[in-house]
Amino acid sequence: MINIDIELKEEKRIKEVILLSSTFLVIIVTSIIAFILISSEIDGFQKHLQTYEETLIKRKKTTIKSAVDNLLSDIKFDEKLRLSQIKRRVKNQTTITVELLKQILENTNKNKKQTVLDAIKKISLNKDYYFFVFKDDGTLLFNSNDSLSINRNYIDLEDIDGEKFVQKIISKNGFTEYNWFVPKNHKISKKITYSVKIEELGIIIGTAEYLNTKHSLHKKILDKIYKEKLSNNNFIFIYDIMSLSSSKNYSKLILEKNIQTNKTELIAIENVLEKSFYKGNVFYEYDNKLIYSSFLSDNKTFISVGINLDFIKNILDKERKTAYVNLNKKIISLILNMMFVSFIFFIFSYFMSKKIERMFKKYHKRITNSQQLLIQKTKMASMGEMIANIAHQWRQPLSNISGIFLDIESAYNYKDLDKKYLTKRINQANDLLEYMSKTIDDFKEFYKPNTSEEVFTFYSSVTHAISLSQASLSYYNISVEVKIDKSLKIKGSSSEFSQVILNILSNAKEVSFKREIKKPHIKIYSKVVNKNIFIHIQDNCGGVEIDNIENIFEPYYTTKYGSGIGLYMSKIIIERKFNGEIYAKNTKKGNFKMTIKI
Repeated sequence: MINIDIELKEEKRIKEVILLSSTFLVIIVTSIIAFILISSEIDGFQKHLQTYEETLIKRKKTTIKSAVDNLLSDIKFDEKLRLSQIKRRVKNQTTITVELLKQILENTNKNKKQTVLDAIKKISLNKDYYFFVFKDDGTLLFNSNDSLSINRNYIDLEDIDGEKFVQKIISKNGFTEYNWFVPKNHKISKKITYSVKIEELGIIIGTAEYLNTKHSLHKKILDKIYKEKLSNNNFIFIYDIMSLSSSKNYSKLILEKNIQTNKTELIAIENVLEKSFYKGNVFYEYDNKLIYSSFLSDNKTFISVGINLDFIKNILDKERKTAYVNLNKKIISLILNMMFVSFIFFIFSYFMSKKIERMFKKYHKRITNSQQLLIQKTKMASMGEMIANIAHQWRQPLSNISGIFLDIESAYNYKDLDKKYLTKRINQANDLLEYMSKTIDDFKEFYKPNTSEEVFTFYSSVTHAISLSQASLSYYNISVEVKIDKSLKIKGSSSEFSQVILNILSNAKEVSFKREIKKPHIKIYSKVVNKNIFIHIQDNCGGVEIDNIENIFEPYYTTKYGSGIGLYMSKIIIERKFNGEIYAKNTKKGNFKMTIKI
């Protein structure tokens, strides 16, 4: 009777140990998960601010670039319109002049060529157009307002673009356009001519007009820019560049709005021109301002639209405060959720302990001798170990499920959440939940001698394990390479083999994080030697100390490479369920390789 009482007390003590140890383990696991999740939230908070800043700046860049592009479109449209008007004027003027000269020629018997030149000189005195007369060999006979000398041959004269415009003028009737210096001005502008050849005299008479004479932009465009509404944080300035070699010293302000330009703008102009090889169309930051500039090389006009960066900083400060408040709320929510999970696990452990207690009572009735009692105690201890192992195996899926929830929330915040994406993430979560549920069944079946078996391929089991841990592997930037012969098959439990692979992947992930491996990589490949199948799992995380490598499969033996409980369970599964071996070694390059021999 005394022995029975002692045994009952021992059973009660075991029940209490199981309950307390499982509860303590749950608290430790949930605390670690909470720490990981909170760290992830803080990291997400920082990335959000960084992304928000980049997006805001990108949006503002798009705005000021669009403003410059729209302005350039207006300028081109205005120039096209004015070019059409000028062409109409010079054509009409040339046509009228030629008709008048023909009438004069019909009514004179004097030197007709000289009579025509004298008439043109008189006509040009009261006109704003440029009149010119060329001989058909390129000799200039008259020029009303230009620096070219009279009675000199200009047949090979080129404009600033290398075009021989005189040859074009004397070779045909009609329009000729070329870039030339504006008289009494430092600017270069497009010059439009319309010429007609008088065959009987062998001369070409024409009228010309410059597209721009005073500055690069027409008054109509400048008026439009003045009337354009700009936000208080945007500004615009336009300069005529009179010397590319010293734009800082020889630039003329044409327009400024929402800004008082000074030397800093002139220095910025020079830097932008040098940076873009005098082409413009670039962003440039200076003196807490961001500008987008374009340079019109034809008329040497520099156009910039910009924004004050203080405005962006103020927006970022507001967003930082809002995000910080949301971060605190999420952290509090995570802590409460972890407490709730711990409570659920405590209840689960309590009922499991009650069940174990009932099992103790049931087995106690059947024990007839001390040997049977010893065997039964061993089985009960295994049940307690099973509970601890279940909690250990659930740690990874719980972390992955939380990561999926955070990813869905992030996608929702950034408007990337759609039905296809949500369905995909829900399916991943369901897979993890199914795996967690199956873990209990697998452990339950693990201790039964009649566990059902199936024929499965190593490749499918390995890829299934990788898919369950893909979220965690991706988070730590771990790449996995699988080179397994898809025809290799074995009879047994596919989920148990996947569990082994998951334990090894988890250990590799932990050590890559601890050692801050820059490009962690795991290679899983197969070999067949003498009808034995070898599955190798090799990483580049530096291996383990040689003194500890024989002990890593012992239960609860921890090293810098990971927790021994996972490897211990892997060893049990491989040896008892697959009649195989599992061992580890450091490679010659100092990396770690785990080998499963079946």
